[in-house]
Amino acid sequence: MSLPHTPDVTIEFAEPNGRCAQDVWDREYEQAPTIPSSLRAAPAHALVELMKTCEFPTARVLDLGCGNGRNSLFLASLGMQVVALDFCPKAVALTRSRVEEAGLSGAVEVVKQDLLEGIPGGDGTYDLVMDAYSLCHFTRDEDQQRVLHEVARVLKPGGHFIKIHVDSSDAYYLERLHTRTPYGHISFDPANGLKKMHCSLATYTEQVTPNFTLVKAVNVNFPDDVRGKVYERSIFACLMQNVKGVI
Repeated sequence: MSLPHTPDVTIEFAEPNGRCAQDVWDREYEQAPTIPSSLRAAPAHALVELMKTCEFPTARVLDLGCGNGRNSLFLASLGMQVVALDFCPKAVALTRSRVEEAGLSGAVEVVKQDLLEGIPGGDGTYDLVMDAYSLCHFTRDEDQQRVLHEVARVLKPGGHFIKIHVDSSDAYYLERLHTRTPYGHISFDPANGLKKMHCSLATYTEQVTPNFTLVKAVNVNFPDDVRGKVYERSIFACLMQNVKGVI
């Protein structure tokens, strides 16, 4: 699904937490979507491709930054018990509505939570944690590591982490390059005031998540119409294992 053409307009940069960022994401899900996936009901294509190559028993899953709930619903349809987490009130309300419409209220719990305030749940709560285009908005290394530490904490020893990420060769965000980094670059999109971190699969697994072991990865490239212009998009999805507690 393509977005209607609207010119980029300068919007103040929104930090990943706080009232300003909540307002940005509320507007994204209710009034003026600027990201194609905000409108999509289908699960992330990269997630579907990754799941074709991996098998999981019925598991307890955490979906970080669930957005409109599309990936949570997909995982629940596979028989998993899902906790869908987001800090945006509009996203939480939208996900709850879609879960009820799908008749999956018994399989998906929706929780409002700011990731920088921690992940709810005790140590070793989840078999699987998924991040689909969420943690990329934490562009400060200390914030990224704080959340990843929480991911490792709530995962069972040997549990799995799925990461879906717009990589450093994606044409849309290369056009909006803001800052070079050791792992790739940070983009700034004036259409919504959001910054994102971008990296390759290699730099993500070697530099950003060295305490996780890579199990499987897929790369997905596709043309995408974003506000009236077609870009060559580039995504990676990887399955990693939490090595904490594994002998």
